[in-house]
Amino acid sequence: MCLIPALIITITYGEHLAAQEYSRIIEQKEAKTLPIVSRFETELLDIVSLIEITAKQDSVTTPPDPSLLVSKLHGVGEYDELEKRALAKTILYNRNDIDTVFFVLPNGDMYMIEPYQRQLDVVSTNFAFRDWYIGLMKTNGTYVSELFSPQGKTYNTIGIVTPVKSPSGEFVGIWGALINLDEWTNQFASIKLNKNEYVFLVDHNGNLIVDSRNRAYKVMDSLLHLKSVNEVLKRKSGTVVETLHGSEMFVMYVPIIVGSHTWGIIVAEPHSNVFSSINSIRFYYVMTTAVILSVALIAILSVRRFAKRGWFWSQDIEKIWQMEDIDPLSREIPSIKTLPRKSNRMTLFAILTGFLMVASVLYFLYVPQIVPLEEMKSAFVVQNLRGDTIDTWVNWKISAGDLFHIHVMDSQELTESRLKIINNVINSRETVTVDDSLLHKGLHGTSSVYYVGWRGALESLSNIRTKYPIPITLHTITTDEGDGHIVIRLSDLRSSDGYSGYTKSYVDEENHQILKSVITIYDVNNITDEQLAIILRHEIGHGLGLGHSTAPEDLMAPTITTPYPYISECALDALIDLYNGNAKSQFVCEK
Repeated sequence: MCLIPALIITITYGEHLAAQEYSRIIEQKEAKTLPIVSRFETELLDIVSLIEITAKQDSVTTPPDPSLLVSKLHGVGEYDELEKRALAKTILYNRNDIDTVFFVLPNGDMYMIEPYQRQLDVVSTNFAFRDWYIGLMKTNGTYVSELFSPQGKTYNTIGIVTPVKSPSGEFVGIWGALINLDEWTNQFASIKLNKNEYVFLVDHNGNLIVDSRNRAYKVMDSLLHLKSVNEVLKRKSGTVVETLHGSEMFVMYVPIIVGSHTWGIIVAEPHSNVFSSINSIRFYYVMTTAVILSVALIAILSVRRFAKRGWFWSQDIEKIWQMEDIDPLSREIPSIKTLPRKSNRMTLFAILTGFLMVASVLYFLYVPQIVPLEEMKSAFVVQNLRGDTIDTWVNWKISAGDLFHIHVMDSQELTESRLKIINNVINSRETVTVDDSLLHKGLHGTSSVYYVGWRGALESLSNIRTKYPIPITLHTITTDEGDGHIVIRLSDLRSSDGYSGYTKSYVDEENHQILKSVITIYDVNNITDEQLAIILRHEIGHGLGLGHSTAPEDLMAPTITTPYPYISECALDALIDLYNGNAKSQFVCEK
């Protein structure tokens, strides 16, 4: 009777191990793929931000002089517009992933290209037919193009362009760059992959941009016939088994949001390689089941054989009793009526025992375990226009009363409820009064005021005059364009370094001036609304120039553990010092 429970337990446990192994495989794939996507998104955003920031430099915003154009040079001469060319050369010198920098007039006429030889290599003088020009004119903002083949070259590239406006606000041209895809390929090739595993990147039209196996980009290769590519371009992530180059492959796909477009990173590996461990598990438990059945069959046959022999023995004993005239009442043999009753009890006991065993195994295998939430960690980086990370104090330098623009990037992750949370973190004027003894900052009965939103916190400083005006008049919009002072991005990807939030500020190091700050909140689908508010409140502090606090109970601590995660008076005091130009970004709370 224990045979059936034993088989159920064996099969159930085997499938449980197979499911665990499948989950482990998917987790390993995600652990490899998501950091690739996250890192690539960050690097692409770096290039976009660099083009946007440099497009606002005086050397670029100075209106071009069309009279300098020379048709046979496809733009201005090599020694004309030296300031624009100098900035372009600086970008090329410091960025290996940028191949070309150019300036185009509003009508599409090429004005200048660096390196200058590239300007001589092109055939056309007007580029209004290019996707990057059409896209920018439609969106009136930064645009990342489809894959295309530039004139005078045999390889493919991607264009990133942004509008240029004069100091008076007039649209005077387009500032852009072409990507060196060899550099991207080197980055993909450096990823530690399994045997026969590879990674590739597709643009919003399904064209292959980069393949970790291939360095040649001389032909356009469309992958729209693949299910994974079609799904990823719908901003979906997942896994699928499909045939690639004649082989059955296990494919994981993850979308990348590139402005208004969706690109995709896809990781493929032979199906047999990925699931060989699961096949081994199933082979072992099938063999175990076969052994159990074999042993059980042998046992049943043996019992029947001995039972039959025992019946003959009972007939012989009965004959002996008759011959010796033994009183049947003295026979110490169980009556026939008592045997079935004991047999039934034993059967019921075996069945109950078996089911209890099965239930116990199922409980321990499938009852979910409670996993505690991880602490929220943050990081911020201050980077100059050369791409160097610097360690110095920086702040915004805007005129008093000017609008300070905080742009929230529109995406699938930006739900209505999350947008309300973001608006509350930015615009709330609510305050919270906390007894200092609760945070070990003072005696019972003394208290401190905390702010829920940055608007209320900054407005509390409106009567304080600092050397550089503190941004107070906040303006928040949801947009596809990332040209605000602070840009907020929500990502469903996990940070490769385990951060909940990450802020990168691009600065003019010589003037200690922040030019742009980009905030990324990671893994938003797996954090609560409260956690989103806490980490965003923290990151906006970085966006304003604050570093980490040395006080573990403060909102601006590198790991946020405080039970009162609001903007403290200590943080505001540090902000005053920062905008007086006499403090570093990191600060110490004395109360």
